[in-house]
Amino acid sequence: MKEIKDITELHIGMTIADKKSQFPMKVVGIFCSRYPKLDNDKDVVYADFEGNEGDVFEYSINEIYIEDGKQ
Repeated sequence: MKEIKDITELHIGMTIADKKSQFPMKVVGIFCSRYPKLDNDKDVVYADFEGNEGDVFEYSINEIYIEDGKQ
């Protein structure tokens, strides 16, 4: 389990998990708000899992962590 300090640590295809459910998912989208200043509260990570037929999940970086060895 690796905590995320900044959204720039993530990339598409990386395996993450929700801190509450600890369910692993793949990053499928990243919204990074960098103008006019760095603001992690407005950054959004979109994640999905294999077989999901619904919408993707939306997280702030404070709600997720990077799965060890699955970067």
